[in-house]
Amino acid sequence: MEEDRSFFPLTERLRLVKEGTRELGDKIAVIPSGKFIISMNTSEDYFAKDSITTEIDPSRDVVVFSGIIAPSLGICRRFVSEEPFCNVTRQYNESMFKILPKLGVEVVAVGRKESDGLAISASRVRKYLQKDNYEAIRRIVPQATY
Repeated sequence: MEEDRSFFPLTERLRLVKEGTRELGDKIAVIPSGKFIISMNTSEDYFAKDSITTEIDPSRDVVVFSGIIAPSLGICRRFVSEEPFCNVTRQYNESMFKILPKLGVEVVAVGRKESDGLAISASRVRKYLQKDNYEAIRRIVPQATY
């Protein structure tokens, strides 16, 4: 996600992902998302997710992905993590499961890793950061991220 509306700036997030996936070698490419994958242009609600409790409509973002981005890059499968916490992300995923298969893109949900009986999530890391609980962070993030 290229929007710089996260706790860490884009350049830092890209560096962390690249370092964390380095062992996969040429099996993975880490690239910025541009302005049309989960961006303010296509999915403004996503960036207010901590304050939204109602239904959202992420279909614009999903249609842009399936109609422009997926064909341009030869994408036929999109992986998403299961979403036990965030209402907005869960709705975004549900929209992908409804729309993308009809347009030739398979959607695969991947279970989240757990630690101490809880799913690992970015929001959990942010909460630990706010409490300066670096030991808890160390237990749930890749070494490169820590």
